[in-house]
Amino acid sequence: MDTVTPIPAATGSQVAILGTTNDWDASSSENFVSLTNAWLAQGGIVMVSQSPVNPLNGAAFATVTQPGTAAYNAWHAYLDTQIAKFKQINGAVIWRPFIELNKNWSWWSSSEGTQQATFQLLWQQMHTYFAANGVTNVLFMFNVNDGDTTADVTSWYPGASYVDVVSIDAYPPSMSYDPAVYAALTATGKPLIYAEVGGNNNNSNEAPSSFDNSSILATIKTNFPKVVGVVFWGQNEGIAQQNGASTLMSDPAIITLSDIPAAMANR
Repeated sequence: MDTVTPIPAATGSQVAILGTTNDWDASSSENFVSLTNAWLAQGGIVMVSQSPVNPLNGAAFATVTQPGTAAYNAWHAYLDTQIAKFKQINGAVIWRPFIELNKNWSWWSSSEGTQQATFQLLWQQMHTYFAANGVTNVLFMFNVNDGDTTADVTSWYPGASYVDVVSIDAYPPSMSYDPAVYAALTATGKPLIYAEVGGNNNNSNEAPSSFDNSSILATIKTNFPKVVGVVFWGQNEGIAQQNGASTLMSDPAIITLSDIPAAMANR
């Protein structure tokens, strides 16, 4: 919240989408339930991002999808804790459960290019398990990092029945890296969001007031017109921490927090 709280004073309006996190680094978690409920109570949209705890304990990745294995049991016990949390949320949220799944820095994609079929099954089983346990307030977001080819992105996709929203992370969005991923994601027919954007891949190392965040919106509007939402990373990448905040928030393409009731009524 520290990232979005200064925005109204700087721009006269507030963002519509709040990003909250749960188990971001698999060792700590903000109280995303209370933050999410507070934002929903204002009429806002919430995207919950998650870097889930590793259930493998040295086992092969495929075992997480095989009933009766230690990894499968550990994974489903972990999902039970997540289900309990989502049932405490007073409304629908967008859930990004596997961050940048097409890159090799996480347990679910540590052998990039060799385990897409297992990942698809893992996602499908998770989706089915949530539904079987009465979770009805989650929109599942498929999330990739920019810079991959169309084939790379498509090979991870678990299928239209298991995904509600698709998304890209980019620092910043550009014609150098994003077109192939954009094409692959728009081909799914799902709503497309930039789930993380900023001016610098080093996130918190970005110097305050060193980048114009309004240029990100300009790039997206010009080159990626099917994008329906943009979430700026926090820390020093945030809207109020960089230049261009007023230009960004006053752009006619932006729906602010106060705009949401009218925007929903006109759908």
